[in-house]
Amino acid sequence: YVIYNTVEKGDSNAGSKAGRDATEIAVEQGYKFVKLYESKGTHTTISNVIVGVLNTFKLCMQLKTNDIVFLQYPVNRLLMKQMYRMLKKKKVHIVTLIHDIDFLRNIPLGYKGVDGMRELELSILSQSEFLICHNLYMIETLKKYGLKSNYISLELFDYLYKGAEATKTGDGSVIVAGNLLKQKAGYIYKLKDESFKLSLYGSNLGDNFIYKNAEYHGSFSPDELIANMVGDYGLVWDGPKVETCAGKYGQYLKINNPHKVSLYVAAGVPVIVWKESALYPFVKKNGIGFGVKSLKEIDSEVKKYDYAELVQNTRIIQKQVRNGYFLKRALSNVEKAI
Repeated sequence: YVIYNTVEKGDSNAGSKAGRDATEIAVEQGYKFVKLYESKGTHTTISNVIVGVLNTFKLCMQLKTNDIVFLQYPVNRLLMKQMYRMLKKKKVHIVTLIHDIDFLRNIPLGYKGVDGMRELELSILSQSEFLICHNLYMIETLKKYGLKSNYISLELFDYLYKGAEATKTGDGSVIVAGNLLKQKAGYIYKLKDESFKLSLYGSNLGDNFIYKNAEYHGSFSPDELIANMVGDYGLVWDGPKVETCAGKYGQYLKINNPHKVSLYVAAGVPVIVWKESALYPFVKKNGIGFGVKSLKEIDSEVKKYDYAELVQNTRIIQKQVRNGYFLKRALSNVEKAI
């Protein structure tokens, strides 16, 4: 069984795309879908929690020993605590796909702070028999915090898509897609002397953004974005600095697999990543782009690579992410272990 909430497909939040795709992939693998609750966005209401608990209870009534239940983290944490508690009593195999871990990006739990968030998240995740993590770096980090589980590395998020690729410009333009808020993408507001062109997509672009080689294309839902995307490379960078990825979002790149990497790959666009990011080894090994220590290196680094070869390599992985290869493999590994 796969349990997940349903979100309106037009929702512009990339997180809803990742969750919907994972659910669809699991169903394709033979899992039965159980609707947790229905939502118009990412915010969870008290009524959502109540409906979620009731639907989990209904599922528990039909579960048999050794059934497999696939969950995705996080949903509402109060709801997840209750879900795990009910499922544990049924002696089923609980499998959890991690999307984000808030304490690893220094997000506090109210007055309890980051320590409170860490204690809560580890207590919830410890209830899962199998944890599908982004990569080996996330697995090692969770092990350091004493979280014991059967770990599976996802390696890369999938991005289900059947449409045309992004439109390449041939001028080396760099795509930045996502939340353009200064607190998260502060680096774009500090680009000055670089010669590469920017193609910007997303919400919250500040009025004080000035970069002579940039073009803002607007905000699109994850299902519409690729068809409207124009550019040659996809940039994965976070934080306030041009010289390095910094701040809580920048440092989080050392642990997580940003979903936008999968977006770029699904679009057939090679990626540029931070050399200290968790995904850099994957990018390098598969030849789907290159890494930089600083955005100031892009102008010189881009000349070192055969663009046609990068695109060819990207299309190999593109086929996999568009068809759910990575989660299918992870679920298959879980079932073999069981």
